[in-house]
Amino acid sequence: MNEYFITEEEEIVARQGIRTGGQLVAFDTVLRISLLQVDPEFDYNAHFNYKTQKWTSLVNNYVNLNYLDIVKMEVKRREAARDNSYNISFIFDNSHAHGKGCLLSLTFTRRPYFPDPILIVQLRSSEVVKRLIFDFGLIQRMGEYVYGENARMGSVWYLPNAYTMGEVSAMYDVHKPILSLISPDTTLPFQKKVIEALVKMKGTNFTDIKYKIHLRAAKVLQGGTTGAPLLFKNLSLIP
Repeated sequence: MNEYFITEEEEIVARQGIRTGGQLVAFDTVLRISLLQVDPEFDYNAHFNYKTQKWTSLVNNYVNLNYLDIVKMEVKRREAARDNSYNISFIFDNSHAHGKGCLLSLTFTRRPYFPDPILIVQLRSSEVVKRLIFDFGLIQRMGEYVYGENARMGSVWYLPNAYTMGEVSAMYDVHKPILSLISPDTTLPFQKKVIEALVKMKGTNFTDIKYKIHLRAAKVLQGGTTGAPLLFKNLSLIP
């Protein structure tokens, strides 16, 4: 997904996506994942300078565990009855005053001829670099809470508004070098923005950076993140 935004700028625009204010936006995106499984060793701190409280805030804002328990009981009842077709939905909270309500609903689904349950996620909007893989982790943990820790689950994601910014996409360089994906001589506006951000964020002192999102990118790209690793395997739905 990240590489698609970095390398396929022209296709996104041709499909009625837009470039605006340093952002690249794709509309009405559907992701189909045959096995929802975030790498247990994925380090959210090293990639995004995320701390434990970021995960805690995500869970507390969106997940009403009492409501999820009701959904779980209904799913378990249908599973015990060997029902091969059901759709049971969980509606996300948006508890915090500063919450953006990006997650809307999660539907637990069984379909005939599909071996695994499918988690269908409806979002309002998603930033695809940092936030989307955080949401992948949350949905996986919710699925495991309902179906069991070792359950296999597919997933379908509906993103009416999927976007990234140059400074944010530049952080992908920690995972895979940006210049192995696109030419430094590119003339495409968003790709130029990514490369400019990459150079700037790698070469600017933290004290000279004004915006929080830029500072996060600079810390990641310069290896300046602090604190313990935030590995997905250590993140739980219940504290």
